[in-house]
Amino acid sequence: TEETKAATAGSTTAGEVKTTSEVEESTQGTTRKVVKTTGETAPTVLTTG
Repeated sequence: TEETKAATAGSTTAGEVKTTSEVEESTQGTTRKVVKTTGETAPTVLTTG
């Protein structure tokens, strides 16, 4: 599905970035893991379920 593709792309990008903190937000049954980096915010990773 498109959600799966987005999640995969986001995970790959986020995985390449050294993170300083992670924030999880629950929205309409979808968990958004926002990975914050120094001075930047990596693409949001969507995880359904």
